[in-house]
Amino acid sequence: MNISEFSKKYGLGQLTVDYYTNLGLLHPTVNENNGYREYGPNTEEEVKLILIADAMGAGPAKEYVEVLKILPKREWQKFVKDRIKEELEKAILCYQQVLTYVNEIMEG
Repeated sequence: MNISEFSKKYGLGQLTVDYYTNLGLLHPTVNENNGYREYGPNTEEEVKLILIADAMGAGPAKEYVEVLKILPKREWQKFVKDRIKEELEKAILCYQQVLTYVNEIMEG
């Protein structure tokens, strides 16, 4: 899909897609016939990781660039997935504590 379709699908502005691409976080292919970037399944996986991690507070995109400079792409994706998992575990723990407090209040 082209940048317009890709940005609409993921609720991003085209400038944001360009920004992530220029940072090296997205890796679209280039159509040899017209020179346009095409965003396929691999790029969709990359943007999903970025959006989930950002939504969970697992780190801003710029932080991922520093990691990407050190790690190969697959290891970078594992790093981001691990950060997402850590944030989910923290959220679960927090909600479990809240539930415990609510139960104590209701029983007390």
